Amino acid sequence: MQVVAVNTESYEVFRKAARALKELDVLHAHDNDHKVQDTYGVKGIPHMVIVGRDGRVVAVYTGYSESSLEGIVADINRALAAPKPPAEDLK
Repeated sequence: MQVVAVNTESYEVFRKAARALKELDVLHAHDNDHKVQDTYGVKGIPHMVIVGRDGRVVAVYTGYSESSLEGIVADINRALAAPKPPAEDLK
């Protein structure tokens, strides 16, 4: 499983956030031109997209809170439990 944090703020803010969170096992990405934001329809934060092994969106959570954790965990576990598709299916 890979967690990706996508930042759309200035590059300086992105660098500060990445440094502050460097202890976490998170891939930090800077979306300067907002392509990722636009692709996933992000209008605000928090915004979480769970992508399955097959590259398809499993679930989207926006404005979530602690009360959403059970559903988020269930969706993550469902995505992790899915069999890995053959390489030719990922093209």
